[in-house]
Amino acid sequence: MTLDSLQVDAYSEAEGALAEAFAGPAAAALANAQLYEAEQKAHATAVALRQAAISITKTLDLNTILETLLDILYQLAPYDSAASQKFEDGWARIQAYRGYDDWTEDEIMSARLNLASSTVWQEILMTQSSLLIDDTSEYAGWVRVPIGADVRSWLGVPLIVGGEVVGALSLDKAEVGCFTEDHRQVAEALAAQAAAAIQNAMLFEQVQKQAENLQRDVDERTSDLRLANERLQD
Repeated sequence: MTLDSLQVDAYSEAEGALAEAFAGPAAAALANAQLYEAEQKAHATAVALRQAAISITKTLDLNTILETLLDILYQLAPYDSAASQKFEDGWARIQAYRGYDDWTEDEIMSARLNLASSTVWQEILMTQSSLLIDDTSEYAGWVRVPIGADVRSWLGVPLIVGGEVVGALSLDKAEVGCFTEDHRQVAEALAAQAAAAIQNAMLFEQVQKQAENLQRDVDERTSDLRLANERLQD
């Protein structure tokens, strides 16, 4: 705490002592306020993570899980736009998103980025760790794509299933330096928490596809047998 005056020797020793006496309790009150704010923030984070755990385990639909992640992530690390991206066959493509209001759904969902040409995705793939970029214009490996032309702050968090990076969550802000280490940590915690639900949803999708293929094979075989039987009867 400081006291200023334009006059020379404006404050007496008694006034200085009074200021010192006031400064101690004021500092304690400020520390208590900061501690309370930190506790409230930690509580809100814990509630959001618990809500995420409950929500994502209620369904086996992968898109619902990813959209829920993005919604809860907004509470923990507010963004302008965000996406859950799937890494497959050497490409990153969007599976779920929030924001990108100037683009149509078809334009967003058809956007792809070659993993081999992206320093950002390569770093996340190799390290299996998140990447926080304070200013994309200062990041040598940043690839500016049309739907992300205004992005200045960026946070990417890998989605790891069975020890393999199967995709990532990407968060965008149009201002520099918007994401912090706290944002990175809570986003990592949320992504780790979602790993089991994502794995179960992916397995469920595989089982569904296998069942559909099997049913199609059975239907085709049944049709072939019916035609063969009809020919024999003729």
